[in-house]
Amino acid sequence: MLVLDDAPPELVRLVGYLEAVAGQLVIDLVTVTPYDIDGTRIMVPQRVDPERVYTAEPPRPVEAKVSTVPTTAGAAEFLASIDAAPSEQRAELRRLADWAISLEEEGLVRLLTGHGKGRMTLLPRLYGDDVGLITIWNDNGPYVSVWRTVFERRAAEEIPAVEAAIGTRIGTGNTIRSISDEALQALHRAYRTAAEAVGRPPAR
Repeated sequence: MLVLDDAPPELVRLVGYLEAVAGQLVIDLVTVTPYDIDGTRIMVPQRVDPERVYTAEPPRPVEAKVSTVPTTAGAAEFLASIDAAPSEQRAELRRLADWAISLEEEGLVRLLTGHGKGRMTLLPRLYGDDVGLITIWNDNGPYVSVWRTVFERRAAEEIPAVEAAIGTRIGTGNTIRSISDEALQALHRAYRTAAEAVGRPPAR
């Protein structure tokens, strides 16, 4: 059994080929998708069937905006939550928050703070369709979730550079615990591209 956060078409085709040529070999390919439901984060598994994935219309992808977590405008409450975080986590949380605030100051996004049970999120939402390329988490440590469907729709040309900088494939909400300065710069460029795509050129 292979459990992944996302199943690229090449892998699905390979699994189907191996099962076809190996006779009795059965490979279970399972993707796990995170959801926020009333402030609780759950992981939902789904088996990918190589025989059906290309004969049936794929389900509509889940995007970052599918969330019932209450939100407030701005970053103030997220910043306040940093003071309650363990001391060793505060510098990184402030670094990520300052980066997101710089996006808002440049006119690329509007910031929202999401309120969960024991966790807070900072949401840099794009203008035009109110979704984000990433979500910043204060949840037992700082980390970032990336949202492939939003990248594909708003900043597809930036995907290779971002994936190289974060060191992994952009999936549907997969998380990155260590965000380098290079990764933040790549994400900044992606947000700029996404903003320009709807006619909102960034402030110079």
